[in-house]
Order: sequence, then C-alpha cells, then structure tokens
Amino acid sequence: MVDVLCVEEDDTIRSLAGSILEANGYSTLSASTVDQAKALIEGEKNIDVLFTEVGLLGDVEAGLRLVQDALEKRPNLAVLYTSSQSVTDGMKALFVKNSAFLSKPYTGDQLITSLVVHFGLRGRETASVKVSDISTRSPP
Repeated sequence: MVDVLCVEEDDTIRSLAGSILEANGYSTLSASTVDQAKALIEGEKNIDVLFTEVGLLGDVEAGLRLVQDALEKRPNLAVLYTSSQSVTDGMKALFVKNSAFLSKPYTGDQLITSLVVHFGLRGRETASVKVSDISTRSPP
C-alpha cells in the first residue's frame, strides 16, 4: 500500500484530500503544522509521499524547508507540492528531485493522476473509486 503524508493547514482541504486518497486505495497520515509533520516523519510509520502545501501558517517557504528536512531522514520520499499562490521560478528552483507540483484548486482525479503519472504510485486495486488507467508509455 502507498502511504501519503498530507501537510495542509486548512482542515477542510486536508480532510478532503485524505478522503480522496483513501477512497482511491492510498493510506494517509495528516498534519496541519510543520511540527506535526516532522514528528510523523521522524516516527516509525511508513511514508512514501509527502504531499505538502508550499506555504504554511503565513510562511511562504515553510513547505519547501519541511521537504528538505524530510529528505534528510527519508531520502527516497516522493514529494508532491501544492499551493493556491503563484509559485515563482525561484521557488520552483528550490523544488527537490523526484517532485511534482499540483496547483490549487485541484480535483480528486488530478490528485490521483499526479501520484500515478509523476511517481507511478497507484492505490490498492480494490479501491472503491478508480481513476482511468493512465499510461505514461509512448505509443508503439
């Protein structure tokens, strides 16, 4: 199973993202602050993907720093950034390898598609909600 840590200060958005992921066969952990996220990252639970808001609690780069800290402890972590704010080229330059960006607002299909296309991570095959099969292979 793919385990996703959702870091989002807005309770409604965090809850909705978690529900979408779980309905599509992903396991989720959630945090509303950098400190909560760091505690989970330093813990024993498996985390495959860090899905984080770029700006948290008024700090426009908090998510970027969180990712840097997380990768020191979990170097194989896939990272999916999100934001409703404009992301500058300078901020994009701070994105880590093996990462992608999903602009807010996003749909459930866009969230799941991002995980599949960018990281090849699919939820359980028995998920109650399925996104169309997505192939990143070139046509023959």
